[in-house]
Amino acid sequence: NVVKWTNNLLSKTPWYFPGQKPFEDVPFNENHIVQSEIRYNIHKSVFDDYPKARLGGVTVAWLDQALVAMEKILAEAHKLTAPTLVIQAEGDTIIDNSSHRPVCDAMPNCTFKSIPNARHELFMELDQYRTPTLEMAIRFFRQEKTTE
Repeated sequence: NVVKWTNNLLSKTPWYFPGQKPFEDVPFNENHIVQSEIRYNIHKSVFDDYPKARLGGVTVAWLDQALVAMEKILAEAHKLTAPTLVIQAEGDTIIDNSSHRPVCDAMPNCTFKSIPNARHELFMELDQYRTPTLEMAIRFFRQEKTTE
């Protein structure tokens, strides 16, 4: 990776991947994580109180390692036998959802569910998205408990 090599050559500080940047406080109507204004404001207040917990964009090194990890996960997914539930936020614009289904399909005990129009943070979303997410998770864990 030319960008990673150049970063390592010229700087000891990790560079943000092109198009990425440090944490930026954005107003609710510009956020990509949730559609619930109340939950967004709660989320924002936590980061106001704990600024060290704020996350910015991805660095070149982080993205490189994430891509390596995703290749390995897909190659080894058939070995992941624990019952797994993947709930995807179909309206997520922060990450690329396209890898979720192939990884889940490769796992012998994976259930894939999708929440249409939901954004990145399913557990902080509007109730119309959050409630079915929580219900799916609760049903999944109850089912797992009764099969032991």
